[in-house]
Amino acid sequence: MILQNDLIRVELGDETGGFRSLKDLRLDREWVCAPDRSLLFRLMVPDGERECEHVDSDVPAVVPGGSSCVLTFARNGISMQAFLELDGDALVCRLQIVNDGPVPVEEIMFPFVRGLAPVEKACITWPHFHFRRIDDVFGRGLGGDHHSWNEMAQKYVGRYPHWLTTAWCDYGNDSSGIALEGRHKDFSIMDFCLHKVVEKHFDPVRRSLDLYTVHPHRVAPGETFTTPPVRIRLHEGDWHTVADEHRGWLDTWIGKPERPAQFAESIGWHFYFMKHQDGLEVNSYADLPRMAKSALAAGCRYLMVFGWQTGGHDNNYMYRYVPNDSWGGEAALKAALEECRQLGVQVIPFFNGTLANTQMPEHREYGYRWEATTRAGHPYYAGDWARNNFDAPSRNRSMLHHEVCFCEEYRPHFLDAVTRIVKDYGFGNTQLDQIGEKMFVCYNPSHGHGAPDRAFVDGLAALLPGVREIVRDANPDGVIVGEGFNDFVNQWCDSSWTWRGLFDFPEAVLFSLPWLFASCEIDALEYGDANRAFAYKLQLDMKIDGGDGNISDYPEFCSFIKSHAELRSRVAPYYVYADFRDEENLAVRKPSGVFAKTYLNRNEGKVGVVIAETAGKPADVEFAHTWPTDERAARVWSSQGEMSQITVEGVVRMELRPFEVLVVCLDGVRTRHLPNVRKDLS
Repeated sequence: MILQNDLIRVELGDETGGFRSLKDLRLDREWVCAPDRSLLFRLMVPDGERECEHVDSDVPAVVPGGSSCVLTFARNGISMQAFLELDGDALVCRLQIVNDGPVPVEEIMFPFVRGLAPVEKACITWPHFHFRRIDDVFGRGLGGDHHSWNEMAQKYVGRYPHWLTTAWCDYGNDSSGIALEGRHKDFSIMDFCLHKVVEKHFDPVRRSLDLYTVHPHRVAPGETFTTPPVRIRLHEGDWHTVADEHRGWLDTWIGKPERPAQFAESIGWHFYFMKHQDGLEVNSYADLPRMAKSALAAGCRYLMVFGWQTGGHDNNYMYRYVPNDSWGGEAALKAALEECRQLGVQVIPFFNGTLANTQMPEHREYGYRWEATTRAGHPYYAGDWARNNFDAPSRNRSMLHHEVCFCEEYRPHFLDAVTRIVKDYGFGNTQLDQIGEKMFVCYNPSHGHGAPDRAFVDGLAALLPGVREIVRDANPDGVIVGEGFNDFVNQWCDSSWTWRGLFDFPEAVLFSLPWLFASCEIDALEYGDANRAFAYKLQLDMKIDGGDGNISDYPEFCSFIKSHAELRSRVAPYYVYADFRDEENLAVRKPSGVFAKTYLNRNEGKVGVVIAETAGKPADVEFAHTWPTDERAARVWSSQGEMSQITVEGVVRMELRPFEVLVVCLDGVRTRHLPNVRKDLS
């Protein structure tokens, strides 16, 4: 069976219906090198004492339809229909499962794209929160050429919406690629899987790459389910092509947070611990005004405080988010918060409503009912994050915490806690810890959430608008800072707190979701990191001396950050309210340690070119742009407070001082048709 248009050609195998050939006709490039391994889908079905058995696609009955076809399969009382349709340079794939068998289908691997060929200078790029680019795909990037139980050996999985911040994955080089893209508006869980296959019985050894998606949806006996559409796309250009079109599709319908201007233009927040996990007290409520003044010295009007509640940080989850009596209780907290407000500083308190401490009396009495459970009926334990946060680095500490399902019975408890924190205690803001990092499949039958894979998606969609309403009702300029980063959860979060320093290769995430804000952790004297963060429009989580110190104790660095805060606000139309466009329509010649990125404000026809020196050395930079504008002059703002005007025709030469950031402000940009034209600097 062959599907073909002017752009691509798809050949399906007779034995399994899998992809024997995926050919880009424009470039005459065949992507499949192992057609004998083709497989269209695989179902995971329990089988008695065994965990599961594979139900693989086999010989299909085919109904052709020009640029589309329907493939029908049947096995073990389960009927499957694969709907495949060409759409430009993409093949849109859906699989319908009718389960008339005796046992449920637990997972659906579809579509399977097997046997992709090694391509010169190819890499894997995806908007993953941690692991965004794999350069050495067939070397060490996906593990060595040996078998291993370790997931990092030859395999990797990214869950959407979770660590995978939006639903696409690309394999290719600068000229072309093949991508998997999920386009569904219900945020169904979808795992994007990478698998390097090494076949040593071939001479020479044959290496290939499998890309596929897994839908962790239970199809019970008597039920029918159709997978969300997945697009297999053969594209020209690099990963930006996929990311840009995916962003354009999201742009037409997805919810976006409306941030208060003060927060949008803020450099970030000053982070403070108050009481640590192990009981160490470093700050009390009486210290909050002093902490606010330190933040103000750096041009920052936000504090984020961890361990403000009884028990301190990472204790008493999720039951006792109440003021610490030893610091004066609720009265002292309210008075300190009011003093901060008078100074013009808002305080964002930590709140974790995703975990439950199994040792708490409240948990034994009623909280256990809200535990998320596995298919085997066991609770999900929290990860190893806690083991190194205490005096005794034991794994047993993390085993005290179970994951909570956002089921209907639990949501009022969550909202009640938020109401007390935001309204009753007077914070007017909140941090939601781990809220963007949880996307479990919950099989607890008492929760009433229907399909297990919908538990967290539907629960959070019902919960988070209520949180936002509480915050904005208490404080019209109030903000929610989540943890984690994805297009689903961050519809309701103004920014994202992260425990990490600077991202590695943040381009894929920021280019895909330019309307979302992320942060990065930074300590004192990290001048270069601060400048790199500015280049990527990351807010600063200023965790001075590990969260125990004050930025004002480092006057020179404090002044440096204040200059960044002033610059961020000064160039807001060209930067804060503009979309990250990487190096689009920009050619740059620069030394290592210099970052250059473009930002496009489509509504106002403005472009900002950010050039940041991070190595602490003077730098000569040459750049040219091809943004369509009739303006020949541009203003240049420096992080050192100066403004100048330059002519931006042809090649522009600029000198940067050590740790200087420049923002070139272009006006009158025509935003309708913007091809990414590269300009030769020679």
